Amino acid sequence: LWMCGGNWSGEFGNGEEGNYEIPIKIMDNVAQVSAGIEHTAIVKTDGSLWMCGDNICGELGDGTDLEERTTPIRVMNNVKSVSVGTDYTAIIKTDGSLWMCGDNSEGEFGNGTNLSQRIPVKIMDNVAQVSAGDLHTVILKTDGTVWTCGYNGDGQIGNGGEYGTGPNVPVKIMDNVAQVSA
Repeated sequence: LWMCGGNWSGEFGNGEEGNYEIPIKIMDNVAQVSAGIEHTAIVKTDGSLWMCGDNICGELGDGTDLEERTTPIRVMNNVKSVSVGTDYTAIIKTDGSLWMCGDNSEGEFGNGTNLSQRIPVKIMDNVAQVSAGDLHTVILKTDGTVWTCGYNGDGQIGNGGEYGTGPNVPVKIMDNVAQVSA
């Protein structure tokens, strides 16, 4: 894994902060990475999830009150994929279960609350893909259905509902979908 650009909260995981105008090597054996505004989630080839960067809302899922981590910390094992959104993280484990941590003030977890979490909490099963956005989440289940939850200020939930705070439980939007992106 190589990274470049702004590294003001330690989101590169290289132990430092600052601006990098050329890519620098961060880590080997990386299967997937999701980079957010100020935090990064890295899934290694062994299925372990590593997180670094801003942790103001608990988005690193390490259970601490540390404001940031400039070196990656192992958070979870048996991870298939990850997506980072604005101050939160969505994780799919190899068994298809969806887990989330960080800011949930707009109901972006879809767990029926608006409570933020500093450790990953299980949300649902049978998830094929998740895309964490700007305070809203798009979930593709293994049956091809799409579900959304969270902030709906611009209609991004897709349910034709009121603008503003959206549902804090997932709402089914479509069938027969192959891929999602928030």
